[in-house]
Amino acid sequence: MLTCREVTTLASDFLDGDLSLFRRMSVRFHLARCSGCAEFLAGLRVADQQADRLRQSMAGPEPELLDRLKSSVSAGLSEEKTRSVGPRSDLEASNEPLIEGIDEPSDERVRRIFEDIRQKEGFVPNLFRAYAHQPDVLEYNWQREKSLMYGGILGEAFKSAIVVVVSADNGCGYCVHHHQVALQSAGFSQEEFTALLSDPESSRFTGREKALLALVRQANRDPHKPADALLARVRAEGATDAEIIEAMSVMELYSSWNKFLDVMRIPLETDVS
Repeated sequence: MLTCREVTTLASDFLDGDLSLFRRMSVRFHLARCSGCAEFLAGLRVADQQADRLRQSMAGPEPELLDRLKSSVSAGLSEEKTRSVGPRSDLEASNEPLIEGIDEPSDERVRRIFEDIRQKEGFVPNLFRAYAHQPDVLEYNWQREKSLMYGGILGEAFKSAIVVVVSADNGCGYCVHHHQVALQSAGFSQEEFTALLSDPESSRFTGREKALLALVRQANRDPHKPADALLARVRAEGATDAEIIEAMSVMELYSSWNKFLDVMRIPLETDVS
């Protein structure tokens, strides 16, 4: 999780669109929880807009002048934010996880589950280390992950795409990053990944898979909206009821994990590339 200091440092690049996808999502996640940084970004955005208007209205403006103006306003906003919040250490602490994961479990059952996770995923994600405080919940969630993502009838890459689209809509950078790595391992380029997020209909998937993506995306975003037309499209593309249930189950699982991860501020593992 980013700190307030890191967000203010990244602010200009964020507004200019110069950050990576994961960095942008991390900034957005912080802004949703920090009114001070949200106000800072809003002020900096206004300064950018005023500089653009000045650039358009002036005959032959000096770029250096506008850059100095933007830097001056940014520095002033940063100083104002620092004065308004003061040196309170709890602002930094607000980015710390609310539940610390278990690194070295003493419970034999948890150790067995961790070993099973390592065999499938190569490491134990912090999500499962947090769940390890309650072995029944850990086992339940791991069995769901294993049966849905490593078994089933839909392709693993397609199910990772469901996770990415749903988690991006929910603002969960943790799950987006994990399954971006999975898609890259399946041969997705950065351009294809960006296209998947911006317009799933333009992705490399089949018509049947695109129809399933549209269905689960609406179910996640607006579960009360009638899905008759989307279901008709899915079935017209040849999807079976078993495939519909599996796709919806992936959405359901990760939508719940998005909430748990974000509320408990579970951090991304430092060794996940």
